[in-house]
Amino acid sequence: MLRVLKRARSNIEDRLSDLNKRRRLDVSSFISTFSHAIILRAPATKLIAPPRQSAPRNLPDDVLYTIFDFVIEAHFTHLDALFKVKTSKDPAPPQIVLASVCRQWRNVALDMRRLWTDIPAGASSINAANYLARSEDLPLRLGMNFSMAPWAPHLEQPDFRKQLCDALAPFARRIVPTGGRRPERLVKRVRELAINVSPNVFLQFREQQIWNKLSFPDVEKLHISLKKTVLEAALEIICAERFGWWPKDWYNLLWVNSVLFPKLRHISIDGVWPLSGSLEIPWGLESLDITLSDATQRERQGLQYTPLWLRGFAENPDWPHHRLEQLSMDFGDACYSHDQEHLSYRAMCLPSLREIRLTAKSLDILSVMSKIIGPGEPLRRVVMSLSCTPDASFNKAAFRTMFNGIFTDQFRNFMSHAETELRSLCITHRAGPSGQTTTTILASAHPLDLTDPFSHKLDANLHFTLTCDARSRDVVQAFLGALFMAPAPGLFTIGSVVQSALHPFDTLALFSDDPAVSSFVCLHGGMDSLARLPHLRTLVCGDSAAEGVLRDLSAKPSLFGNLTTLHTPSWISSEAMKSLDALLRQRKGLAHVAMEEE
Repeated sequence: MLRVLKRARSNIEDRLSDLNKRRRLDVSSFISTFSHAIILRAPATKLIAPPRQSAPRNLPDDVLYTIFDFVIEAHFTHLDALFKVKTSKDPAPPQIVLASVCRQWRNVALDMRRLWTDIPAGASSINAANYLARSEDLPLRLGMNFSMAPWAPHLEQPDFRKQLCDALAPFARRIVPTGGRRPERLVKRVRELAINVSPNVFLQFREQQIWNKLSFPDVEKLHISLKKTVLEAALEIICAERFGWWPKDWYNLLWVNSVLFPKLRHISIDGVWPLSGSLEIPWGLESLDITLSDATQRERQGLQYTPLWLRGFAENPDWPHHRLEQLSMDFGDACYSHDQEHLSYRAMCLPSLREIRLTAKSLDILSVMSKIIGPGEPLRRVVMSLSCTPDASFNKAAFRTMFNGIFTDQFRNFMSHAETELRSLCITHRAGPSGQTTTTILASAHPLDLTDPFSHKLDANLHFTLTCDARSRDVVQAFLGALFMAPAPGLFTIGSVVQSALHPFDTLALFSDDPAVSSFVCLHGGMDSLARLPHLRTLVCGDSAAEGVLRDLSAKPSLFGNLTTLHTPSWISSEAMKSLDALLRQRKGLAHVAMEEE
């Protein structure tokens, strides 16, 4: 029996050895045949380009880090992006999209903690947990959306407290209350909170006490958007009739207290209408942004478009008790009630105010607000933006006079204290692709950085912007003419006594891509008015402004007699070059710098 088994084993091993030899021969034959075919095809394959790697894979990681930062910053610049509901038109959040392109992009995205600090409303508990883990210990920006849906008329009153608790579940930490006074839940790491809620639901914040026993110990900024969808507008009509949700005291923010937000310093509220003295804000704020409702939202909410009455807002008796340092107001398409022209306004008493930003489509509103903030306020920055669409009744002289008053008021604000000495004045005129032109006047206490054209816009102490139709040169000329008429840039009149300016402007920059505007500045009194700047040392002229400025300087040797440096584009016309050569011969100590075109 043993012999039989040994013989059988020997036969099996011989068979296996033979099979292995045949397999090796077959593989060798295949490789040899395949290699021979490649050699025969080599001349043909040289004519075919090798497959390229996909574009995303060609970028190194450090470039991807920069791109991802720009994408996230651009997407979440406006806090409304934190509560956009995902639809077929609104794709997934950019972090998710970037991490889904390929393995390299995913690894870079997961390695960037900053990428996961913006958490949009409606994030699932799993996604929220991923955001928390990937952002590690960085401060968060959280979006929340209070909605009427999926409420139905046969149900009881919508439970917004449950919506709040569900949204905060991944972020809140339950604590044991002491004596019933301390909050039951702490929401850590959230530094900015964006809330999307319609006005009627906003009223229920106090009625239902939905924020009771909560605390956000790290929140410094709160953004509230009072906007409705079409569905919510329909459901709220039913709720208003059934539960008595009639508008009352819409803009009461006193539920925002120090227990709920102990570190809160900034509030922005979007969708206010009408603007009145009923706006109640919490104490301790340093910054307040107010944006009035647009036409679409007014229609959905059944609000009537009426001219603004600013007296109640301006003379709110609570203003003196606030310590606001910054006030920003976007009036949108609101107009001013001319029935108030006979009224005299008291200046807004905001003793701590240092910065004000106003945006409007009505010059009347800017003019009234300029008077409301009043001369003598110790402001450090004023930003005013006007989008003007002149009609047949446009009055160039009246426009210029009104803007002249604004310029004078605001220059006087800065002249009332010596801490802010304006040194740089920049005038820019640009035409956009949409047929709009933008004219900007900047005055800054800092020197102009010509290598970074945007830095001085951010740091400018005075920033006036006019946007209008490209054909409306009369509007632009009235806007610039108001600056030239204003006494503050060079001379300041108190009563009948002319006094020296407190602002030693030493730099003037002119940029314009419209020869007509440049001619107005140079030939119609503009340069003569600007000649009142006795301390001017540096003059910068770009685009089409260079030719007119050089012609004026060469024809008037006394113009800007203390000028030491002149900047012009590297390419100028032959006529401008002749004026430049004559100017350099006249002024031996004048240095010329040719600026490279971007």
